[in-house]
Amino acid sequence: MVLPNGQHVKFGPVEWEDASEDGFIAPKTTSVGGMCRSNPEERDESLWEWADCPEDVGVDFDDLWYAVNGGGGGTWGVVTSIYLQLHPFLPSRLYGIDMPNPVIPIDLGVSSCAPEVKDAIYLFFESFRLRWVLAPDTLNVSQAESDACGMADATGMHALVCYGDEAYETLVGKWESFANDYYDPTVYGGVSLDDTLACPGTREGTWSDTMKYPGGPYQGQVGDMPLPTFPSIAGSDNTVNVLYTKSYIDENFEDLISQIEFIYGGASMYLAFGSGTASASDQANSLSDAHRQAAFKLRLPADYFYGSLFAIIYNTTDADSFPSFQGANHVGNTYFGPLREDWTQACPADLTQKERGEKCVSIQETLWGTETLARLESIKEAIDPNYMFDCEGCVGNNRVRKDTGTNGDTEGEASSPAGSNETNDDTDGPGTSGSKNDDDPGSGSIAYSIKSAMLVMIAGALLTCILDR
Repeated sequence: MVLPNGQHVKFGPVEWEDASEDGFIAPKTTSVGGMCRSNPEERDESLWEWADCPEDVGVDFDDLWYAVNGGGGGTWGVVTSIYLQLHPFLPSRLYGIDMPNPVIPIDLGVSSCAPEVKDAIYLFFESFRLRWVLAPDTLNVSQAESDACGMADATGMHALVCYGDEAYETLVGKWESFANDYYDPTVYGGVSLDDTLACPGTREGTWSDTMKYPGGPYQGQVGDMPLPTFPSIAGSDNTVNVLYTKSYIDENFEDLISQIEFIYGGASMYLAFGSGTASASDQANSLSDAHRQAAFKLRLPADYFYGSLFAIIYNTTDADSFPSFQGANHVGNTYFGPLREDWTQACPADLTQKERGEKCVSIQETLWGTETLARLESIKEAIDPNYMFDCEGCVGNNRVRKDTGTNGDTEGEASSPAGSNETNDDTDGPGTSGSKNDDDPGSGSIAYSIKSAMLVMIAGALLTCILDR
């Protein structure tokens, strides 16, 4: 990794201990060590020289490891290589009812079924899928079998992907027995089981085959799914990415089943969590407890969540400790927390970005919580005091910053969570940015970020051309 101060470092756990008695499948990291490269100008990797870091470098590798593992990218430095411990390869097999895809239209035949039959098969399969992922004991399925099949779901993709033939065969067998034992026509609009299962939409195959473009210039290539972002605020669509805790779902599973129609009426549920999410931690990382303990993620209207569910799912009794609750995937720059003075009220969508930053809980605090964010911010100050790396929504981006001028004592203003230090008085909505001195590379403005990104893309394209030649 290349740090903001220009040091080339490599680091990782050097001491650990077994944590299986505490329920962890990964060792507990107790010490992290690292080295600095003494000849960073050398391009030939075989000639690189690694040694203990000079005392004046001041790198705390325990802190750095904690920050880069869960603290978000784009703010700690440039990662140039990483070593991963891989698991044995298992083929992925997909089984489901329908996979509608706005990027790659796939007609599996469900569209030809009567509307009431489609509704019945969708909802019934979802009741099975939620049991498989969230309450496997109700199907007499082991936790290991449950963990082997999942889905990072979006846009109503009614399917599960299993890793390994054994897990797949178990899934298919349980689905068939579930249909015979649990289907109740009175719950599904009077549609009979035979009519429901006759709807020609069941799909078997591999995930990659399902996601390949069937034609056009990208035929045979896998497309993006889900799309990179969701709109943060579109009219009245002021939403949040809520991580539902496993403990809450265990206590309210039957209520969840009764709300399937609401959940799949437009919300995006991500069933990408399993028992390993919590147990695979090395206990020396900054991934939030909300992520570690999550059963699934669901995109909900902010008013509904803050007004009713927030205080039920999470502990909101300590006014000085805001809990992490939001999943980082697809969070836009307007996904603020509630009002600082009233956590039951969503951040008003009609405020400017600057006003939202002043009156509402920051994006960062919703992702990491008060305590973890405080430690991450202190690490940020130590490793990058001049904020060379300042990305929107990242740790430190909503800080009260001090920019060092030519005389070394220029005091800056508080930067807004949008990344710019100032917003024009005539801005007319969230997400707009005011003008900023382009000569100030530390401004963190949206305009500067775009310019920086363009320069990086141009440099990358030039390098690609050189390498190709």
